[in-house]
Amino acid sequence: MEAIGRAESFIYIETQFLRSPEIVRALCEAARRSPDLRLVLLIPSAPQEVLFDDARDPAQRHGEWLQLRGLDRLVGAFGDRFAAFSLINRRRRDSRDDRRTIGSHPVIYIHSKVCVVDHLEAIVSSANLNGRSLRWDTEAGVIWRDGDAVRAFEDRLWRRHLGAVFDGHDTTLPPKRLLDLWNAAGEESAPSDWPSFVAPYPLEESRFFARRSWAVPDNLV
Repeated sequence: MEAIGRAESFIYIETQFLRSPEIVRALCEAARRSPDLRLVLLIPSAPQEVLFDDARDPAQRHGEWLQLRGLDRLVGAFGDRFAAFSLINRRRRDSRDDRRTIGSHPVIYIHSKVCVVDHLEAIVSSANLNGRSLRWDTEAGVIWRDGDAVRAFEDRLWRRHLGAVFDGHDTTLPPKRLLDLWNAAGEESAPSDWPSFVAPYPLEESRFFARRSWAVPDNLV
């Protein structure tokens, strides 16, 4: 929350869930406060239980509803300064038409928890951005503010996720240009030997699945 409150130009979040209304509210306030602020979000295309166990219970649907509500608010606050992505495996193709694929590629489940703000501070943690992690579970994390180390960490992240799209660039890119590269990587459809690539987060599929449940506490999903 403090890092988001200091953000001026760029925020990167990689998380298993984004269901915390407090985090979403802080991000929206940052967007209004800093008109040049860009936000990149990397999250799974669906919860683990939905992807691999085909779960459709009220808790799973309510969790997706919380996340969808947050994503809609971020779109409203940031506009085209925000983009959300998932990971896919471009070495494999799959003919199934369900949430385990994006296009014809199987999804890669994201379980990491990372945040980078303004190339100046970074967090790697066990905590997801949902009520259960932030209020109930025991979590641990590391934050560091060595600018050179943070940029080196970012460089490894962007090269890992963006592949050839990031070739010839480094973390001194202006935030707008960096967001453009993420969007370009998400639109790239040519086969590649690189094991994973980003793809646009399947927002409409999430909208179809999400259902609010008055019986499920927000802070337990």
